[in-house]
Amino acid sequence: SGTTGNVGAMISVAFDDGWLSVHKNGLAAMKKQGIRATHFIHSDFVDKKGYQADYMTPTQLKDLHTAGHEIGSHALNHDDWATKDGYLNAATLDAQLKNSREKLKKYGFNVVGFAPPGGEGIDNVSVQKQVAYYYKYQRSIKWGLNTYPYNTNALTSYIVINTTSLATLKSWIDLA
Repeated sequence: SGTTGNVGAMISVAFDDGWLSVHKNGLAAMKKQGIRATHFIHSDFVDKKGYQADYMTPTQLKDLHTAGHEIGSHALNHDDWATKDGYLNAATLDAQLKNSREKLKKYGFNVVGFAPPGGEGIDNVSVQKQVAYYYKYQRSIKWGLNTYPYNTNALTSYIVINTTSLATLKSWIDLA
């Protein structure tokens, strides 16, 4: 329609891993505030107990999706992609990307987004190409704003954790 890509500031909210606490504590709060998020899920951890926390069941993921949230892939598991030689070999990486998406599709989700475990490989062009084969975009944990024109296979972000102050969060929103 003749636009130059200047659509104003956009802010997205995302959660990684698929922890049950997001469903238990966050879903109602986000709904109350009109916030929808992307949830990057480790497909091998769906309905898994233990580890660092319990993980959501397929039904709980569907609750999120029904409430307007996006379900994305965070690979099969949280294995470290960095090796002493660089990154995972191409076959292993391909299996992580393809099989995670396929598992999530079996639960009924159209998965178009990907966030690599630990943000690994986001600057590696061959990794970006493999991700782009299966997904429309890739979000990293590399800090920064995305300005037009941006690389959808290397989106940056600001990470909010329990020690992030409201003032800091507000400054990031204002910057966007």
